[in-house]
Amino acid sequence: MSKPFDNEENLHLSVKEAFNRGIIRGQSQSNFFDFFDFIGNPFDSNILINNQKQIVKSTRVIITKLAERIGACHKNERHLILVGPECSGRTTILKIIENFMNKSFNQNFSLYVNASDRWSGFSTEEEEIDDNSDRIDNFQQWIKEVDFQNSRIILVDDADSFISNAIQYCNAIRFDGFKIPTFIYCITNLTYSYIISNERLKKIFGDVFWLGIREEEEIIKIILESTRNTLKSNTKQLTLFDDYSLDQIVNYSLGLPGLTSFFILSCLKMAYQANINKIEKKIIERVAYIEGFTLAKKIVDRNLNLDGTKYKILVEILRQYYIDGERVERKKIISQFSNMARSTLAYHFKDLINENIIKQDRIGLLVYYTIPKPIRCALELIDLGSVEIEKKNESDSKEMVNIDSSIGDV
Repeated sequence: MSKPFDNEENLHLSVKEAFNRGIIRGQSQSNFFDFFDFIGNPFDSNILINNQKQIVKSTRVIITKLAERIGACHKNERHLILVGPECSGRTTILKIIENFMNKSFNQNFSLYVNASDRWSGFSTEEEEIDDNSDRIDNFQQWIKEVDFQNSRIILVDDADSFISNAIQYCNAIRFDGFKIPTFIYCITNLTYSYIISNERLKKIFGDVFWLGIREEEEIIKIILESTRNTLKSNTKQLTLFDDYSLDQIVNYSLGLPGLTSFFILSCLKMAYQANINKIEKKIIERVAYIEGFTLAKKIVDRNLNLDGTKYKILVEILRQYYIDGERVERKKIISQFSNMARSTLAYHFKDLINENIIKQDRIGLLVYYTIPKPIRCALELIDLGSVEIEKKNESDSKEMVNIDSSIGDV
């Protein structure tokens, strides 16, 4: 048996060696991308823009259909709402649209803006004369900086929290002597239900474009194309996935490209930490459990019992989350259920917390709720918005059949 002192000394050495390994490897994304022989994030939308061959057929179809809707709204001087579940890939699609619009027309014909980052809150500007600081509304500052003469299409991403102020924002911009830009507001299913119940908001929008889920084969193509084209060596075989891991990743990702990339990046990080250069079954299952994908899959498959009240609570938390753009205070949710006994409401909240569907945080005397990203996506997919997507897809299919028939007649 070793002496206690020896054990302590050995532990000191092992801690020091582990610390030095950490210094060498670090914990940045660039390090774990390099570990798997990637030149960078394989799901970076900028890589797609610069390598158009990576854009799969289904994405091309969505882009061209969306461009047609944008053109129709622009002709009528109306605005467009782009609606889809969280992680439906709308940011990537918007950036690709922006790039292609600017190449097809003027250099600044289209403009992309992330509303929550660019429009939200106030910033401080330093005065050179008296050295005082003034608070400036970020939206008003953005208006001063944008060249509306050339920017005919404004793509407003992550706009849920600004939809209630859409009229105010549109009226705040003064246009003299040139065509009014078309604003494309990108929102979720839940905030769309808020818009259609508001007569004033309905009037300023000319059209709605739905982004739905993708087929499993399409998601696999996106994974393979994205990862294959970002490997450092073009001749290196893609050995990161086996058939099992690909199928499981697609299964957990609910047909949403953004959720797929989130899942894979989480797997890469965990594999990097474990010094494993391949995504294996145990890593997939671990990530699925920790990040909430397992629960999300149960929700979509209707294998998790969410009764009427629990579901209403979740929908209200989601709606407040998207409108406020941050975690939701408990008081805001409780106020929406004033007719229900506090004890009954507390019972449902306790169940949702124990089942890890919602997370509870306390800051001082205030209580806040959050919902993990995969679970948010799952709840959106089973929301009434998914029914609207199906109806819209059916309508588009019938429209295409009619077009094909007319072409045949000609």
